[in-house]
Amino acid sequence: MTSLPMGSTWGRHWRSSAWFIVTAIVIALFTDTFLNSFIVPILPYMLENRISLDPSRTQSIITWLFFESAAVSVVLRMPLAHFADKSASKRKWFMWALVIALTGTIATAASSSLAVLFVSRFVQAFANSIMWVVGYSTLAATVPIQHTAKVYSAVSVAGSLGASSGPMLAGLLFQLAGYWMAWTLAFAIIAVDIAFRLLMVETATVEKIDTTEDPVVKQDSPSENSPLLSSQRIPDRYESHKPQDSPQAAPNFYKCLFRKRNYIAGLWCSFMFGVIFTTFNATVPLHVRDKFKWGGLESGLMFAALQFPRLLMSPFVGWLKDRIGTRIPTFYGFSALTPFLWLLGIPGSGLFRWADTKDRGPALYVLAMILIGTNSAFLNAAGSIEATMAAKELQKEHPGAFGPGGGKARAIALSGVSFILGSCVGPVLAGVLNQKFGYYTMNCVIGTSTLAQITITRPTKQNALNSALLSQLRTTISQITKENKDLLAIILTGAGPKSFIGGADLREISALESPASARMFISKVHLACDALRKCPVPVIARVNGFAFGARLEVAAACDFRVCRRGAAFGMPEVHLGIPSVVEAALLPGLIGWGRTRRLLLLGDTISADEALKWGLVEKVVEDCELDIVVEEWVGMLEKNGPLAVRRQKALISRWESLSLEQGIMAGVEAFGQEGGGNGDVNGNGGTEPGRMIGEFFRGRDEGKGRV
Repeated sequence: MTSLPMGSTWGRHWRSSAWFIVTAIVIALFTDTFLNSFIVPILPYMLENRISLDPSRTQSIITWLFFESAAVSVVLRMPLAHFADKSASKRKWFMWALVIALTGTIATAASSSLAVLFVSRFVQAFANSIMWVVGYSTLAATVPIQHTAKVYSAVSVAGSLGASSGPMLAGLLFQLAGYWMAWTLAFAIIAVDIAFRLLMVETATVEKIDTTEDPVVKQDSPSENSPLLSSQRIPDRYESHKPQDSPQAAPNFYKCLFRKRNYIAGLWCSFMFGVIFTTFNATVPLHVRDKFKWGGLESGLMFAALQFPRLLMSPFVGWLKDRIGTRIPTFYGFSALTPFLWLLGIPGSGLFRWADTKDRGPALYVLAMILIGTNSAFLNAAGSIEATMAAKELQKEHPGAFGPGGGKARAIALSGVSFILGSCVGPVLAGVLNQKFGYYTMNCVIGTSTLAQITITRPTKQNALNSALLSQLRTTISQITKENKDLLAIILTGAGPKSFIGGADLREISALESPASARMFISKVHLACDALRKCPVPVIARVNGFAFGARLEVAAACDFRVCRRGAAFGMPEVHLGIPSVVEAALLPGLIGWGRTRRLLLLGDTISADEALKWGLVEKVVEDCELDIVVEEWVGMLEKNGPLAVRRQKALISRWESLSLEQGIMAGVEAFGQEGGGNGDVNGNGGTEPGRMIGEFFRGRDEGKGRV
């Protein structure tokens, strides 16, 4: 791979760097949220003084103006995302968004009638939709997957700063210097945005084959002096290089997308985040006024208590999500919200005397707001991150099928629409609950609303395998295989980021009183491993942490093993005066006798990369890619004959205990039992080989046959 010549363009190196592109997009998204909220404190003056609206209508018109902005985003984001994904160039999108935003802002500032104001706000909302759709999709294509959460957290911080600083600065300038001086700040922010967008350059990377004879490369290569994003983009480092799907074979994007469970969960997170955090807008000002006799200043400080802890925590949480994924931080975020929202509803409720004193009630309310603000950082951008991951997975599975953007714009836009819908539902839901049932009940209701993979779950004991859990594992495998005749595979993993599953429970081992009880316990370890080996379908070990002792034996009993880069493997029993037994006998077949002796006799520990070199695991990936690899393997199994996969696993198990000659004869016997393809190449036979061989020949005739 080689980069296109840099030419003499000034500052091209830093202008085309990932950090500058990210900075420019973050500033652009900050500008959009700033402009959207900037109008809030001066809108009553615009309506009543400049447009001469009857003050009795001011509240309803303000409501409809903000409803218009939300409605435009909901309606336009998906069509815009569709065309953005099909477009090879993002340059024109950024330029048009800039022109439209500037036009809408000028028209809004100069509005002298309701019609002009509504049209100008429509134009602003249109520009806002373009920028968020194209901005996020560009970030998804530019930022390496291991930095996605950190960058998206920065975007969330920028959005929060824009939403909070816009009204504050607009109100301050309007009060001190007048209407047009306030708008001067808005145009200054736009000028900064213009400067960064014009400076931003993306250098395309192309494969150096023979560009002199390839008209496609010649035609698509960007101009070196292009001041904005070029029509080519840097290939995503995680994209597959498989042949692209033909247009006729391209699957439906949304059907594929909604099969991703992580994406569905991300949409729900976005919706609930919008619901929960817009309820404060509708209820906090009135609640603190009625219960604590606070005015506008104190009410504003409550929103500062909600926002600033989130801003401070966002960089750390972004780093954490990149390290361990979004699942655990998001689960914690929603789980912790329940008690915090309950705590917020206590002051002034009259239900808890200890919290209704003059000083204690307000102090408790402020504390609850700070805790909610701090906790909200764990929910930042969860939907957008999962949307990006899902789009990248689809891009690997169906290269080129969903356009140059790979579907990223549509996946992320739908997450944004979910948040907007939640933002519409939140104030209405909060208003109804507060009015009919009271503030305390409202918080309790909203708080409680937040609340075939086998997961070993004893995280407080590092998922240690005690007798009960070993028996449960055997029972679960048996039930799953009996009740699901179409089962493709079983995925074995552990709860939490620290351990895949634990070794044998040392407390239980230390309490064993006799040789009989020791044999009974270790036999349960063997029977659990044996259940995995005899399971009729492949078992995938998703090793998300340390695998020591019995946990390594369990992993060895599985058919495939994928681990995260921070995983470690070892058999430390000799350090405890115990020999490694039962399924440790599988290790020589996986890694050889010499390496087995190193682990068992020395009690040595090896890293994930060394385990890969030894053949102990099949793949080593970053934390966030574990599920991608697992789903990729399951997808490959899905394309195979299910009965053939089951019989092949049974045959492989027999080979382990047979000599070479016996193993060959066992294969001959197994093939004979299948009966071939029933002698019908058209696939009219009733057997699985008959059907699949027929499908192969039909596909070959259509130019799609594969072996």
